[in-house]
Amino acid sequence: MFFYQTEHLQINSSVLGISKVFGQANMLLWGIIYNHYLKFYVVIFSGFLEVLFFFKILPFSVLIAQICPQWCEGSIMTFLMSAIAFTFIVWGYFGVALASYRNRFLVVDRIVK
Repeated sequence: MFFYQTEHLQINSSVLGISKVFGQANMLLWGIIYNHYLKFYVVIFSGFLEVLFFFKILPFSVLIAQICPQWCEGSIMTFLMSAIAFTFIVWGYFGVALASYRNRFLVVDRIVK
């Protein structure tokens, strides 16, 4: 993705780096705001972030559509989108398991102290 953005779209690498840092800082800020004020709206924000993610991979999808022959374009795009959906599911469950595991140790740590 970085190669495509820098070589084909002619975006300066420093601009990409700054945008990544800005994005991570925003995620941290929104995480703090979410923990304090917005826990009720988790479904809305989750759906919104998924839509933003698909806009992020849109240039990659356009490139694949241009490179692939017409007879296999749909199959490759279907495979890529299903792979992305599968990773969302797997990493979602992994995040829940990791949070449960971490919380279990926090509870044990509080009991011991």
